[in-house]
Amino acid sequence: MKGKLLVGAVLSLVTFGLMTGSVFAWSFMVNGAGSCQSDGSFNIVWTIKNDYKPTTFTVTQSSDTSVVPDGTTIAGGATATFPQTVNGTAGDTFKLTITGHWPKGEDEGFVTKTETASVVLDGACTQPVTPPVTPPATPQVLGASTTQVTPPAGPVNAGTAASFGFDSAAILGATGSVGLVGFGLRRRMTHKV
Repeated sequence: MKGKLLVGAVLSLVTFGLMTGSVFAWSFMVNGAGSCQSDGSFNIVWTIKNDYKPTTFTVTQSSDTSVVPDGTTIAGGATATFPQTVNGTAGDTFKLTITGHWPKGEDEGFVTKTETASVVLDGACTQPVTPPVTPPATPQVLGASTTQVTPPAGPVNAGTAASFGFDSAAILGATGSVGLVGFGLRRRMTHKV
């Protein structure tokens, strides 16, 4: 009697395994991820993965047909992506529900499943503000002069008195005479020939 019970239990487990294995074989996943874009909008990328490798998955109902149209097909074992751009002025939760099916076989009907994914976008999509760059001020040397010195037009002639005031050294060359001016001092130089 123990042998018959053991055989019956094993057959029940094998039958259950075959039935549930075929049910679990048909599966797909829906996922989504959002990111803030430079234009201030959010970009959500939805992915649908058909885990059942032997058969193509067909979307029969999408909660947002502007993102995933009804009738979309995904090959067995493949993953498809679907972008969605949404307003970035405030955070929100976005959901996508997909219902689809796989054919069981010729004239055997379909296996239908539904999956939902959510993407939570926290707060507004804001870009960091980069402060303007101010160039450093040009350092000033105390006591330095920025005055340009222009020598007198023409030569300094003999018998002419010249008086120059400069904040820096300068040597003026002219026909028959030379004028030399010291640092920060005002000198009067007269040269007669």
